[in-house]
Amino acid sequence: MSLFQHIGFSTNIFDNPANIAQLVEYLSEHFPAIEIEFEKDLRLLIDSDEQQWRQQRDRLNAVREATGVHYSTHAPYIGIDTDISNGDEVTRLSAVDYLGKYIARAAEIGARFITIHPGYVELDQQGLSYFEFGQLAKSLDALSAVAARHHVDILLENTGPDREKYIVLLDEQHDQLCRHSNVFLTLDLVHFHAFYHHLSSADYLEKLKNILPDIRNAHFNDVVDGKHIHIPLGSGNFDFHQVLQFMHAQGYQGNFIIEESGGGYAPEDFVTAGREYIDRLKTNAPCPH
Repeated sequence: MSLFQHIGFSTNIFDNPANIAQLVEYLSEHFPAIEIEFEKDLRLLIDSDEQQWRQQRDRLNAVREATGVHYSTHAPYIGIDTDISNGDEVTRLSAVDYLGKYIARAAEIGARFITIHPGYVELDQQGLSYFEFGQLAKSLDALSAVAARHHVDILLENTGPDREKYIVLLDEQHDQLCRHSNVFLTLDLVHFHAFYHHLSSADYLEKLKNILPDIRNAHFNDVVDGKHIHIPLGSGNFDFHQVLQFMHAQGYQGNFIIEESGGGYAPEDFVTAGREYIDRLKTNAPCPH
């Protein structure tokens, strides 16, 4: 498949409205893949109104069948209810149970993947931050079993800098966790770039190549000077096109999802930039870098 057939869009740029099917129907006119994030108003609807979710689910499946669009999903990640690394065992088990229900939701709409965050750092009595890697590993064991029953793969997302509450895993830790059954990676290229933009091009691409075998999905957007702010494609100085081409040439066949917004731009700015990038790919026109 050509690169343009892998460019997708996340509903989180529109803050995940409760009427997610209407948004997805609109996005499916422009993008071959859509990531549905189970957060904000959509999460509230799913947690509080089963009948309304079933209506949204049925419409999402109708859109998928009519257009051939591919769905991926992103699990809830805001709040302690989602903290699968929590040191308190009751809290951790509750979070595992909660995210397990969203694995089932992903399967209901025909999604092959669900991306999850590793959780939150905690503070000890001296105010030092830490997290218990063993807790995360136990949670992934349990979630892997749920995911296997639903024929869904769990994708652990690499988190970025400048967000002190979120756990940031080392490449070696990602590698260890990916040895669990049906656990792989969602590579957020903005997060990756924020950490490694200072490297030479050769070292940067080599680091990316080393983790590529575990990547099943990717998030991207433009940035300025490696700062952790997602902006529309072509608005910054990140040579994302080179990175996407490299991954594709190395055999990566997953999606590249335009995801997360910042910089004061409107959602439509991201849609327009994404459509223009796809058009350039289709016609082999010069791409932004």
